Amino acid sequence: MIHPARPIAHGAMYEAGWGVEMYVNKAATVDFALAWWLAARSPHSLVYLPLRSSACDPEVRYLGRRLDLVFLHHTLKFPTAQWKDVRARLTPTGLQKVELPATPFRTVERAEHERSWRRGFKDHLRYDFAADTLFVVGSRQGYELGSKTFVDLVEQGPAELATAPDAHVCGELDLGVCSGSGPIWKRRDAPLRLHVVACNDHW
Repeated sequence: MIHPARPIAHGAMYEAGWGVEMYVNKAATVDFALAWWLAARSPHSLVYLPLRSSACDPEVRYLGRRLDLVFLHHTLKFPTAQWKDVRARLTPTGLQKVELPATPFRTVERAEHERSWRRGFKDHLRYDFAADTLFVVGSRQGYELGSKTFVDLVEQGPAELATAPDAHVCGELDLGVCSGSGPIWKRRDAPLRLHVVACNDHW
């Protein structure tokens, strides 16, 4: 289990009508990117962000219950139904300092993204819910394919908000793949949108 040594003060996540919405300040964007990077490189670990305790509380009517967040590699095959018990048994352990390298994620070429849209591609990030927690599950390639959205938020967000403090700056990623036919909300594993928003009030 990998989790932050200190609380994430402004990084609250909520259910929303189309998926989940997360509000982050500048420090929390780095926590989020670091957790994403660790998940891609730590196939034997649960990377846990306890976001329900965040002090950030945006007044947005369409937001639902608060959620924690866990990233994990699909080969771990962790039974999410056991998560509530695992979380309750967490105890303080030794600290280990982890720093993002200057270029934490490799450049993903357009051709690789295009292959991921074809039938039969196996490395899509998927999701599950258990005990007020969103689980993002996938392979290293899946995390790398999704990394640019949130790396851009970390690297470009501060400059955008410095020039336009009220601008909507965010990263979006769809988790899951539709299976079957008919209305999307009736299909198996219908996509869920992960929407990470730079919080204007606390940036």
